[in-house]
Amino acid sequence: MVAAYTSSDFNTGRLLQRSLLPQELPVHPGLDIAADLWTAVDLGGDYYQFLQQPGLLAVAIADSSGKSVAGAIHAALFKGQLDAYAQNGRLQNPVVVLNTLNQLLCDSHAEDAVALCYGVLDLETYELSIGNAGMPGPFLFRAATGTCEEIVNPSMALGRFPGAPFRTLKRSLEVGDVILFCSDGLLEARSPDGQDFGDKEADGTSPLEKTLQRLSRLPAAEICRELKKRATPLPGATCPKTMYPWPCSN
Repeated sequence: MVAAYTSSDFNTGRLLQRSLLPQELPVHPGLDIAADLWTAVDLGGDYYQFLQQPGLLAVAIADSSGKSVAGAIHAALFKGQLDAYAQNGRLQNPVVVLNTLNQLLCDSHAEDAVALCYGVLDLETYELSIGNAGMPGPFLFRAATGTCEEIVNPSMALGRFPGAPFRTLKRSLEVGDVILFCSDGLLEARSPDGQDFGDKEADGTSPLEKTLQRLSRLPAAEICRELKKRATPLPGATCPKTMYPWPCSN
């Protein structure tokens, strides 16, 4: 049997993907939040979601290895599970969230893996808890020192092995700090001088980190726009870019 995606399939997948993205951004005193998504293909496997429960704000960003309708279906599966977590007040533990989604994907016997980063912010203490499954970063700019850190928390993508280990890393956000969540497409894009955005230079920092330092005083929406302007996708690239700067304004 030979199967192929038709234009109708792609239109359906595109509509599904767009319907899953947040229609409004969260609003909270002290936070400036922006999000953007653009892909180098008509229908990518990217998805992001904001979730809230009293005292907590969470963000999930996922990148499915299935870059067509399959990616959109995975996004729908994850959105349903995360919505249920929010409704039941279970957003606070990234490891529990990642374990549940990993088992859900493994049980579905899907061929595609899904990379996912999940962060949850305590809105009283501004402590950010981060769990990661095959995604880069996130990147944290510190206003007090003017430095940028990639919060490295490696683990395999979801859907490969039941019982895969995950862990939570914590960071406290201060006034003026910026946290940037992104998929690997942004790191693989080219900076204006022709380098990969994610490649470390002699001083140990990447063009992306230096760009974030330069843009850090801008509003979150402008940071997104400027990153998009400065990031040139590789020819034929299929990796999407998704950004979530969270500067703390007070």
